[in-house]
Amino acid sequence: MTTIAPTRRAIRTVQLVLQALVACVFLVAGVLNLGGVMAEEMMRLGYPGHFMIIVGVAYIVGVICLYQPRFAFLQDWVFGAMAATLVGAAGTHILIGDPIGKAAPAIVTLVLLIAAYALRRRLRAG
Repeated sequence: MTTIAPTRRAIRTVQLVLQALVACVFLVAGVLNLGGVMAEEMMRLGYPGHFMIIVGVAYIVGVICLYQPRFAFLQDWVFGAMAATLVGAAGTHILIGDPIGKAAPAIVTLVLLIAAYALRRRLRAG
């Protein structure tokens, strides 16, 4: 039985698509937080009102840093910060007793983020 190894180009394409999906989630969440749309949900989760402004700005800055080509280490930090944010979001829902469905978007986004990062590391390794 033969196996077909994925080409570097195919891996890069999948990595970029996964990264773009994650970036879209964070960009939309950032805009929603800055627009005040998330105010009621943030209060329900126990966060102060000003937290959504901080989070909104951080999400948008994170997406910008994710796509800047000059500093690879900064992109790694953004992946880490996004992962921490998603773990925190899922954990908050679980800790306050929300059904798992409320935490599912953060969990799914975390899985996409981990896959994008793993593929990115694979491409950088050679």
